[in-house]
Amino acid sequence: AMAPEPAPPSHPCAEPEPRPAPHAGLVPPCVKASCRPCAVHDAAPSAGVPPTPSSASNRPPSAQSASSQREIRAGWLLKRTGSGTQKRVDAVASAAVGSAAERLFWRQRYVVLSGDAIAYWPSEAAKASGQAPPTASLPVAEVDDVAVRGREIVLHFASAQRTKRRARQWLRFCAPGEAAAAQWADAVREATARKLHRLLPAGWDVDSMLRGSAGPVRRVMKVELDSSAKQVIQDLLDHTFICKRTRDRRGQELPVKLDVVKVVSVQNVAAWITYDNARGLVRNRAPPEQPSRLSPEILTATIHAPGSPSDDHAREGKNTVPGALDEGANEQWLFHGTKVAAAEGITDSEFRMDLAGTHRGSLYGKAVYLAECSSKADEYSEADELGFCRMLLCRASLGSILVEREKHPTAPELEVQVRTGFDSLCGDRWAAVGTFREFVLYNSRQVYPEYIIYYKRVMQGDLLQAISQISHEHNELGRADLDRAKHFVPHAARLAQTHPDPQVRYRTSLLLGAHATTVVPTLVLCLEDRMPLRRRTAAAALAHVAEFTSATRGTPLAGQEGAGAE
Repeated sequence: AMAPEPAPPSHPCAEPEPRPAPHAGLVPPCVKASCRPCAVHDAAPSAGVPPTPSSASNRPPSAQSASSQREIRAGWLLKRTGSGTQKRVDAVASAAVGSAAERLFWRQRYVVLSGDAIAYWPSEAAKASGQAPPTASLPVAEVDDVAVRGREIVLHFASAQRTKRRARQWLRFCAPGEAAAAQWADAVREATARKLHRLLPAGWDVDSMLRGSAGPVRRVMKVELDSSAKQVIQDLLDHTFICKRTRDRRGQELPVKLDVVKVVSVQNVAAWITYDNARGLVRNRAPPEQPSRLSPEILTATIHAPGSPSDDHAREGKNTVPGALDEGANEQWLFHGTKVAAAEGITDSEFRMDLAGTHRGSLYGKAVYLAECSSKADEYSEADELGFCRMLLCRASLGSILVEREKHPTAPELEVQVRTGFDSLCGDRWAAVGTFREFVLYNSRQVYPEYIIYYKRVMQGDLLQAISQISHEHNELGRADLDRAKHFVPHAARLAQTHPDPQVRYRTSLLLGAHATTVVPTLVLCLEDRMPLRRRTAAAALAHVAEFTSATRGTPLAGQEGAGAE
């Protein structure tokens, strides 16, 4: 049976009384038991307002107080459900509101919005009885978009994201007027944001995510970081760059540095909640003692980064920037190199296990592969037409780690071992063949891609040319020139000592000696750097440059005993 038609706002039973203080702009509800649903009643939330006698007569006092705490808004609305493929039907249904054809498309329902869910009943009496369950109850935490179109409120839900095979599902309400529709939409956004803020990291802009995104993916924002955060990521890439070549490089030239162009923070509500739940499970499975650690420690965990929330962590040299880590779950920062389109797809949705190995192979089976070295992740990245590459910096809950050092591992057996007694796998190719360690997770929910790093590869010639250019431009170097040289010289110094090609090591050492008037002051400045690796590199490089230039005729240090040698 259809509910009666709403009465006009000037319903005679709406007795004047002061509006409740907690909510500005509320209209007092009808107070006569004989009152049927009216437009005044539709526009008024029930939170902070005494319930109507018809609603309260069948409720005990405890139920009334609990209801007033839970309910944010209640009233009669027209309701439709459907999918994104019904655009023509939607247009006809919108035009039918208020006409004789209305009931062909809409059903009138008594809707209640609470802090946890939005539910509706066929009548207010069914809701008031407390015995009849709602026709439907949808959690507000699942709302990923709220749009207002005149009198209509359209809600989309995260549990039904659009894919190639399935259109987005929505719930559509029609309010008595445009003002009431706007009030309902704002109330739903506020309830959803309030619920999600308790589940998400601080600083996420949930309110903007819920306001009518035009794309198929909702509750996802990508925010470019400022220059200071970009420098932190640059330091992390520099610290974890090891100049080695593996067969995954596929004959490409080996870069000597990865130069960060920009860093984008990924705020993906559904992916974060999934990851946070998986991280909690890993933490709960951990033994009472500390989770298993690797030796040597994971490289990303050994950098000292500024801005750490804990001074203790900073003194221990553990990286907690760009975010604090959960030690109970053995959470670590790790890199994932991938193609341009894949980087966007992963951050918009999640890692797809069915695509594992399609880009470079899968030595340890179908899994998510991560690296502690930025140079290893770079092997899997591809440059776009502008020369920009993408790399993901991910949170990974490693928990208890199974270490595999065999040169020819048996992937199915390792996967069974990890799934039955461990949380992740460390493929120690460093010990097996002298290359890199890889971290393998068979549960993609244990990984959250938090940052997209846009960068360019710096080749050997580019690096050496930059140092030569700084030396030739200035006879006397100022602090700004030294800071600029500091961006290149430490990498060239590491290149001269660690590059796998002896010819590259010799040419780099020769150039460093030839420009000792620039190189030496820069390395001295690096001795005061906050990064331990850069300080050690500078000390070793100063000794190397002094030894190399002393043995080479025609260099600026040859035969000199002055400040340059010092």
